[in-house]
Amino acid sequence: MQNRGAVDFRMALRYTGQVEVGAGVPWAPALFPSFRALSPPLALMPRTHYSLARPPIGPLAQQALAAAAEGDLAKLHALFGSEIEPSPTGAPHFALAETNTNGQTALMRAAEGGHAACVSFLAPLSDANAQTPGGRTALMLATRNGHADCVKILAPISRVLTTDHNGNSALFFSLVEKHPECLRELLPFVDSAAIFDKRQTLLMLAAKTGVADAVKLLLPLNDPKAVDASGQTALIRAAMSGDLASVLALIPVSDARAMDVSERTALDYAAAHNDAPLIEALMTVSDVDRLDTYERTLLMHAAWQGRENVVHALLAKADPKRVDFEGQCALHFAASAGHDAIVAELIPLSDLNQRSDELCLPLHEAVAGQREGATRMLLDAMGVRSVSAEDLMALAERNRQAHAERNKAFIRAEMDSILEAEALRDEVSAVAAQAAQLDDGIVEHSGNPAGHEPAAAATGSAVRRPPRSL
Repeated sequence: MQNRGAVDFRMALRYTGQVEVGAGVPWAPALFPSFRALSPPLALMPRTHYSLARPPIGPLAQQALAAAAEGDLAKLHALFGSEIEPSPTGAPHFALAETNTNGQTALMRAAEGGHAACVSFLAPLSDANAQTPGGRTALMLATRNGHADCVKILAPISRVLTTDHNGNSALFFSLVEKHPECLRELLPFVDSAAIFDKRQTLLMLAAKTGVADAVKLLLPLNDPKAVDASGQTALIRAAMSGDLASVLALIPVSDARAMDVSERTALDYAAAHNDAPLIEALMTVSDVDRLDTYERTLLMHAAWQGRENVVHALLAKADPKRVDFEGQCALHFAASAGHDAIVAELIPLSDLNQRSDELCLPLHEAVAGQREGATRMLLDAMGVRSVSAEDLMALAERNRQAHAERNKAFIRAEMDSILEAEALRDEVSAVAAQAAQLDDGIVEHSGNPAGHEPAAAATGSAVRRPPRSL
């Protein structure tokens, strides 16, 4: 015997179009426990597909959606122009309130496609603040796609700060999608001095997205020295985005030395981008040799990280001989990390005999890190000839295998003895050369009692005097 209640319920759902159920498929008892006893077990039911179905839209709405998507203004006039006038109460026409499968009205379709004439025609007949299932309005769709002419029509009749389900407004889309022309149309309808989430101003949001035109547009309306919840100014935001045009616009009216809560300035963030033009622009108004918590400069960090462009740009103003809390200079860091190009650039500007608190020279750091290229350059710059880079690499490898826990100290002791022997040999050679220079001389031509010139003098060669005892 068939379950009469189940059959009637299926027929009702089919008639209303709310649920589509396959033909001959029993009604699912799991959804209605009161009929569970009268329904067959789920395991015995044939597999089927249940899906929610929206009621079909009328033919007028279908034609309106198609015409709006194609920008067919003549067809929209034919459908609505001679039949209706805008409602005095502002209620939308019933066909223009219906949506497609994405939840978009005809006005949204026209705004998304940038059909300004269609938007102008449909706006008085539609609800401009209607939202898709995702919360998007016609204004958001127009702004997101950069259709400034549609934004100009919709902004006066829309709630500009309405947000979608992700918390994004039309104003946000004008910035993040980099459409300053849309922002210009939206600004008259918002409070330009408004403070948004995390104490952000519109200027900060524009600087963060790197839209120079938007930054210039908002600069007279917002305080460029204001800080957000992270202590960041608009200039810091612009440096983080890496937009040179925004940075140049903000420098004259900003404090370039301002730091955020992580004690980083705009110059620090510019260096993180490895962007030489950005660094050069900010160096003129920043403290290049500012010390961080570990008393290290930006040049030291760049040398350690191998940022060649940053090092080259900073050396125009930075002091390469500055040392950190451990007595290490930028050359120590570059040599230890093995960045040969940076080592080569720093050698002529640095003190090669600068010792850290561990009494290590940059050469020690290069050998301890087994950086053969840096070791060879430092040996040549220091004039050490008694040992080669290959010998020192072998020394470092032996030490690594036998004395890994006291690597640097062992190497320093071994190398210092080599350097001291080299210095002693150089000193002895210098003394010997000086003595030879004093002892060497040419015997003056003088009269010979026998009336004969020495054979050597006759041939024009010099006669060496007997060496004097030292």
